[in-house]
Amino acid sequence: SRPRRRQQLPRQIAQGGPEVLRAHTKLPDQRCSSLRLPPSPPDGIGRAKHPTPIGACTYRHGLALIVNEYERAGLSPVDVPAAMSIWQHRYIEPLPYFDAESINRLVPLTDAVTALRTAFADRPTHAARAHLSTAGAEFLVMPAANGTAAGAKMVIVQEANATKGRPIIQGIYVLFDAVEGRPLAMLDGTALTTLRTPAVSALATDVLARPDVRSIGILGTGPQALAHPAAMRSVRASANHVVIAGRSADRVDRVVQTLLNYGFDARAGSWDEAAACDIVCGCTRSAQPLFAASALRAGTHLNLVGSYRADLREVGADVVNHATVYIDDLAAAKVEAGELIMAVDEGLWQWDEVAGDLADLAAARVGRISSGEITMFKSVGLAVQDLAIAQQVARAAGLS
Repeated sequence: SRPRRRQQLPRQIAQGGPEVLRAHTKLPDQRCSSLRLPPSPPDGIGRAKHPTPIGACTYRHGLALIVNEYERAGLSPVDVPAAMSIWQHRYIEPLPYFDAESINRLVPLTDAVTALRTAFADRPTHAARAHLSTAGAEFLVMPAANGTAAGAKMVIVQEANATKGRPIIQGIYVLFDAVEGRPLAMLDGTALTTLRTPAVSALATDVLARPDVRSIGILGTGPQALAHPAAMRSVRASANHVVIAGRSADRVDRVVQTLLNYGFDARAGSWDEAAACDIVCGCTRSAQPLFAASALRAGTHLNLVGSYRADLREVGADVVNHATVYIDDLAAAKVEAGELIMAVDEGLWQWDEVAGDLADLAAARVGRISSGEITMFKSVGLAVQDLAIAQQVARAAGLS
């Protein structure tokens, strides 16, 4: 049928060469035989799976437009392939898509940390994220720009998916070349977050954790719980013992088994047992403190990355009051860092006690004062962090 034929047209063009071009554009034979289609995408980069009829029409009319313009200008057929390459690159080709495997292969964790350190050393500007509630889910939009590139991550958080065996967090990221004013690539938004967040924690941990740490406490059982141990070990090679705490014994056991397969000395434990480790990473969306300050040992470093709303908190005001507090961005923290907002509301802590932000950490302008100091890095996640990692993916793939 006609609709089926039009949907298949982009695939036919990609595989059929000049013969298909002649059939669908009615161009002269000598022109079609001169046209060259773009090469296959670089390894690991996907393409849009479902081309639309509009895209097919754009391709057909684009071919005719380019050839007609060259004929009017009296240019020779040999110039047509170059013109078509530009047209296809800018307007016709489906956006490259980077899935989780591609992102992690192109940007190892150490490269992600380096990209973030470079981006934040210049103290980039930050745009607030937009929150919308729908169908019992939370929809988040996180835009960012840095002068040469722009991007936006769109994420939906659906807690009900936990009972259906589906990911709670799913999303997509779109990267733009701001100079040329065109979309450059799409990325798996969840995979981008799963790389970006532990990389930010690793940057902070590299500056704030003691050099002799041995143990890592993980609060939570989601993707960040799996990603953070490797991130911690990337900056503290001696940290190999991991204690996993969570609400579901089955999920805790799955995380423990996965980490054992990765070469960690991992075991299940209580919230307090995880809090007693040298490095503690909070990766939950808890609304209540998971442990008291008394569970912490002297010299502990905490990364709190799970909560991103004023009504969520992984630790109470007692922990905040006992720690030297660092944040990713002050303006964002005042709106979204529930642990800090509630500590201020309870009169146990003040915003002027913030010791530094991610830009300070990236430039090593701040650091641990003593071996017994308890340090805490609270991150709510910034769109400019996603942009830095997305750009690194594009660079590694040869797109920019």
